[in-house]
Amino acid sequence: MARRKNRKPQQGKKYPGVHGKILDFIEHKVDEGNFYLHIRFMDKTEVSFVLGAKLVLKEADLSDISTGDYMLIREYKAYEE
Repeated sequence: MARRKNRKPQQGKKYPGVHGKILDFIEHKVDEGNFYLHIRFMDKTEVSFVLGAKLVLKEADLSDISTGDYMLIREYKAYEE
């Protein structure tokens, strides 16, 4: 079995306006396919995030399965943005 190296997670985006604030509470909800995250601080300020997801076609193919075997007819390229 290969050994994993202990690595720090990659540095993400920082939000300097929230540094040093004292947390009051965190609230989340899911509505209309979005995930809403609200982080409230004791000084009555809040940072909020709206997270969404999208489906991306990675691969597609057309097959003949009439004989019970998987007979590839055609492969389609994935859509790239």
